[in-house]
Amino acid sequence: MTGDETEREKRKQYLKDLLRTQRAMRQHLEAVRQPEWVRDFYRDADLRWEAEQELDREEAEAAAQRRQQEVEAPVDPLSPKLELREAKDEEIRNAVRTVYGRYARGAGPNLADIYPLVRDELEKLGLTATKQRIQDIAAEKEFDGVRGQSGKRRT
Repeated sequence: MTGDETEREKRKQYLKDLLRTQRAMRQHLEAVRQPEWVRDFYRDADLRWEAEQELDREEAEAAAQRRQQEVEAPVDPLSPKLELREAKDEEIRNAVRTVYGRYARGAGPNLADIYPLVRDELEKLGLTATKQRIQDIAAEKEFDGVRGQSGKRRT
């Protein structure tokens, strides 16, 4: 090797070392500027976005299938529809007893909340009643102890 070639190789080696140092510093700065948890956060955000898009597509497809099945389902005009008859006061009382029987004294639903529960009980028996009738019967003395005290909030 001649002197020029040796000098050239030394210079080349120096430049390689300089580039290695610069690359290492750049990688270090990237790591300092953007910690691993930040990279993971954005990676997770992208995955979450993809998952959300996939879920939306699946739900839309399922809804479309349900609509299609409803359209294709044959409607039987002769199928009997359940006719609910008006309940008598005693039948409503029995339903109110059944509902309040599920609760401890003082913990039962108040008059505003009793209607849907009693209505469901009556519908199981093929009966119906107005909200006002149910609330009037539930307000009777017999059921006073089951509800909480009026005006008191449970916390």
